[in-house]
Amino acid sequence: MWSGRAHFCRVAAMAMRQILVNHARDKRAAKRGGDDDRQRITLSDVGTSGESSEADFLDVHDSLEKFGELD
Repeated sequence: MWSGRAHFCRVAAMAMRQILVNHARDKRAAKRGGDDDRQRITLSDVGTSGESSEADFLDVHDSLEKFGELD
């Protein structure tokens, strides 16, 4: 099934990322009344806003998805 340790680690990392993204999206949706509005955060705003780490994780995920489309 796995072609080696590296293959297993890649598959596990992708699965963990999807679990974390889904959890963060569900939590955001529940917190915002089901609305999935996205808020832009600049690098100068990082650490100064009161947003939770779930919002930061989703922003990183969205950025990685956009980079993946370009590559």
